Amino acid sequence: MVAFFQGIRSAQEGILIVAVVYVVVIFGGGYFVRYLIGPLWKRRPNEPKQEHDEVVNAGLYIGWLERFIALTAVFLQSPGTVGLILAAKSIARYPELKSTERFVEYFLIGTLLSISIAIIGGVILLKIFYGTVTLGK
Repeated sequence: MVAFFQGIRSAQEGILIVAVVYVVVIFGGGYFVRYLIGPLWKRRPNEPKQEHDEVVNAGLYIGWLERFIALTAVFLQSPGTVGLILAAKSIARYPELKSTERFVEYFLIGTLLSISIAIIGGVILLKIFYGTVTLGK
């Protein structure tokens, strides 16, 4: 009976660790990326405020989803999925990438920072749960 309760306690600790890493990577990472790349996307005098805010907020929400999927992919030892995320995001944003150089810098730096944070979080979880980091089989 004691072993049963110890097993439950161990499972609870594992769930707590996963939850904390996910929250820190997804939400904390979003605000960290926003803080770092904020100076790249300052509103210009001729740019409407609403359009500027929409771009910044959309990037934050997309980043949350991007980090969730990338973190889950690394934790499940499927690093190829991260490449699919990058490819899909680039294809979806292709028309905007051709429009302004300023957006390209904002997009690339934000995406690479976001994916890097998710990979680091995934590696931390792999190290905690498996004691080693093995991506791919």
